[in-house]
Order: sequence, then C-alpha cells, then structure tokens
Amino acid sequence: MTNNDFYWYWFTNIAGIGVKTQKKLLEHFGHPSTIYNAPESEIKGILTTGQCKEVIASKNQKKIEASIRKLEKREIYFFHRESQEYPERLANFSKPILAIVGARRATIYGRKMAREFAKSLAECGIQIVSGMAAGVDAAGHKGALDANGYTLGVLGGGIDT
Repeated sequence: MTNNDFYWYWFTNIAGIGVKTQKKLLEHFGHPSTIYNAPESEIKGILTTGQCKEVIASKNQKKIEASIRKLEKREIYFFHRESQEYPERLANFSKPILAIVGARRATIYGRKMAREFAKSLAECGIQIVSGMAAGVDAAGHKGALDANGYTLGVLGGGIDT
C-alpha cells in the first residue's frame, strides 16, 4: 500500500460525502492527501457543518489501515485513478455515457425495450452504464454488447458488503 492508496481509500469512504462534494474538495485542494492534512478551519470554509464533522471524524489512520487490511485478506484490492492497475478506459472516457437502470423483475417488454434502446445507443457511440442488476440493467448491458459497444457496471454498494 502506498501513501496515495491510503489517502484515496480514506477520501472515497468518508460518510456523507458524495461525488459532487468530492469534486469540490479536489478542485480546491488538488489531492486527497492535501485534504487529509488540511486544517479544520480550511475545510469548514468549503463544506457544511455536518460534512466537515464527517471529514474530521474519518481521519483515523489505524481504522483506515485496518479496513484496507481486511479487504486485502479477502483478496479485494482498492484501485484509484493514480493506481498503475487503474483501467485506462475508465481514466479516459471520451464518449458520452447513458445509464440504463430499472426494475429487476421487469416485464418481457421492458427488458426487450431496454436491450433495443441500449443497442441503438451503443451503435451511435454512446457508452451504456448501469448497476448490473437483473432485469432492465442486464438487458441494457446485453444491448450494448449486441452492438459491440462499451458497457460499464457500477456496484450499488461496496464489494465488501
């Protein structure tokens, strides 16, 4: 584990901090290590009081390292955009992306339409993304693959749960 691994893992696991707030923090501080080491007064100027409390409370080095070790024992590894292992295709999205999500117990018609829409969109160069669930999500992935398009599945929860 490198220092960057530690800081990125910490940063992506702060409770109550979503993607928009992460982006705001990175735009201001530049890197998770800078955020981690920033004084509370500087963080307060950017976040809500509740978010600031979550950031401060999350700075527990032993707990973060224990969480990383727990994943590694289960052969689950954390990659971030600075990791050598980080997929180049994820780092360089150059096409528009559209999410196709829906019911897991979709009707035959719903699955058929999701697959057809995804195929048509993928043929136009649009990348299809979903949460990988059965039903509409799966049909969207299949449609993109039918067109030899690009499909990306995003886990709705952590891999460790």
